[in-house]
Amino acid sequence: MYLAKFSGFDYFIQKVIFHLNVDTIANATLATTSFPCNDLSLAGERRGLGAGHSSAFWGFINVLEELGPRRPLLILLENVVGFITSKQRSDLLRAVQALNNLNLIRHL
Repeated sequence: MYLAKFSGFDYFIQKVIFHLNVDTIANATLATTSFPCNDLSLAGERRGLGAGHSSAFWGFINVLEELGPRRPLLILLENVVGFITSKQRSDLLRAVQALNNLNLIRHL
């Protein structure tokens, strides 16, 4: 769907995020992810961030960690309302803690 919408875009890597080589990622100001919501959605099984689909969030965190000083200054996450309440809000807390641990805020 992405390629159909943005034809002519020549920088697109299609891989499972856990297998992504960070050396292939260009420097950027913004990193964004919309990881699968199947495990967080109110319409789903509510298995949480550790479940098969939504665990892609942790792959995103791993990529950001591996980027080290090349980490983008801005991070954008997109998901479903169920993310906020998943596992009595502990999934959201763990996600925020993981992002905080990246030390994205830098002194300019």
